[in-house]
Amino acid sequence: MSHVSLSGEWLLVNQKFCDIVGYSKEELLKLTCQEITHPDDFNIDLEYIDQIMRGKIQTYSIEKRYLKKSGLYVWINLTVSLIKSTADEPLFFLAVIEDIHQKKNIEEKLLRISSEINHAFEQRTIALKQASQSLEYEIKERQRAEKTRHSFFEISSELMAIFSSDGVIKEANPAFIAHMGYSEDELKSKRFIEFIHPDDLLRTKSTGLEFRQIGHISNFENRYICKDGKVIVLSWCATLASGDDFIYATARDKTEIRQRELELAEQKMKIAANSKMNALGKMAAGIAHEINNPLTVVYGQVNYLKRNLKNDNLDKAKVISICDSISVMCSRIVEIINGLRTFSRDGSSDPLEFCSLNKIVLETLAFCEGKMRSQQIELIVDKIPNDCEVYCRPTQLSQVLLNLLNNAKDAVSVVDKKIIRIELVNENNMIGLAVIDSGVGIPLEQRANLFQPFFTTKEVGKGTGLGLSISKGIIDSQGGIIYLDQTCADTKFVFTLPCVEK
Repeated sequence: MSHVSLSGEWLLVNQKFCDIVGYSKEELLKLTCQEITHPDDFNIDLEYIDQIMRGKIQTYSIEKRYLKKSGLYVWINLTVSLIKSTADEPLFFLAVIEDIHQKKNIEEKLLRISSEINHAFEQRTIALKQASQSLEYEIKERQRAEKTRHSFFEISSELMAIFSSDGVIKEANPAFIAHMGYSEDELKSKRFIEFIHPDDLLRTKSTGLEFRQIGHISNFENRYICKDGKVIVLSWCATLASGDDFIYATARDKTEIRQRELELAEQKMKIAANSKMNALGKMAAGIAHEINNPLTVVYGQVNYLKRNLKNDNLDKAKVISICDSISVMCSRIVEIINGLRTFSRDGSSDPLEFCSLNKIVLETLAFCEGKMRSQQIELIVDKIPNDCEVYCRPTQLSQVLLNLLNNAKDAVSVVDKKIIRIELVNENNMIGLAVIDSGVGIPLEQRANLFQPFFTTKEVGKGTGLGLSISKGIIDSQGGIIYLDQTCADTKFVFTLPCVEK
């Protein structure tokens, strides 16, 4: 198994793949998949890649040749899936490689045998003249061919089975029997439908009706329940033979691949969550400062009240003023805590709703104003009307804004004039925000890659390269756009969403 970048570099390879091609992991990671692909197999691979990138197919499997380190080639079965972000953006390819060199050798042997059979049929013309001798020769050739076919059926690692027209399993090869865990007699006593996972029954029956009409099916996946209760995912190719009314089928076990896909999806969710917490963590000191300041005020005012409670001449107006101040400070703390609670939850499944853009800005600034003040950063926020609303997922929009503010804070940290500005953007029936900083700017050659996963303009150890990528995924999923405004003298990132009427 391996991970391959969108441009063909090996990102991750396992030892089994290294063993197949004879390279070490370190050697493979310096190569591209194109460099070890047999020249005759290069174009067909590119055609499938083009289809999968254009969304015409989700995955593909082909047989092709890789060039081994020794200079020889090895036949492999390559199954490729495109891994995408939560925003449906391509991240990398997941490639599952199976060594089928031995299988190809067997196929070549079968081709030779087939050639011999054809030769035997040609001899039938001669057999008309030499009846008894030719007839005996033909019978022997047929018997030998049948024996060879049966041997292939027995030794193949592919799951193979023959079904009657009503779905009863008539024959199953050892690979199929081993996967299911039943004995051959147990399998042959039942219809295949009895082994299918209940949740896949209706879909399988519907596909079966279509199969009856067209006579063949390819890459149909469903789940089977083995004798020990284990559930496996099988991908089927089947054909309905004319004349004998039997169904001939082969299947591949895709259980591990589907499990890996689930694990990758979980990893992507964790990466997005970690990115959010990383953005929040950068502002942790400022948040603590924002809470400590009002607490200090409350503490001092409570002590004042305690000291003066026994004073008969206690100024009631002063007490009311102090209580009002305490109430304001407590409201400030509650506002920050509620903002943290909202920001830290996963809002990817929230429905879109109308939310005040000013409210989103204020709640987000509660996390970072203190941090910026401590670093002598001048923060300028344009006046945003309270009735200026955007149709969005507020938690996710706050994450995007915080990511941009974190990036801006890092950018101005190395210059003397530290200014960050938040502007309202309302143009072309789109509404959103712009974050502008007075940093050193982004080099022209790096701008095209800004929103690519794991690309960062920061020093090693100071950035994950995920903030802008995740932000783009969030904005794209809500029908908006996010971009670097290259017409601005300063660094200006803009994100906008469509204007929607209530």
